[in-house]
Amino acid sequence: MTLFLTNTPLEIAQKRAEMICSGVSKLSLQNQGVNLPYITVSLGLACFPLHATTGEQIIQRADEALYQAKKTGRNRVVFYQFKQ
Repeated sequence: MTLFLTNTPLEIAQKRAEMICSGVSKLSLQNQGVNLPYITVSLGLACFPLHATTGEQIIQRADEALYQAKKTGRNRVVFYQFKQ
C-alpha cells in the first residue's frame, strides 16, 4: 500500500506511521473461529522535495526505506537516508 500525506511535516508523518505500526500489531484476527498470530508492518517514509523531486523517485525512495526497515528488524518506521 502507498499512502501520500500532503502538506504534512516530517514529525507528523513519522508519528502517524508509528501509530499505524502500533495499531496493526494490536489487532486480534480470527479465521473460522481460530485466533491467528499477531501481525506487524514495516513502513518506509520519503519526503518531497527533501528526498526526491518526482513522484516516481519518492515511491522508489520510500520503497528503499521500507526494505531497510525489514532488514533491520521489521515492525518499524524508517525514513529514507541518502547513500554516502
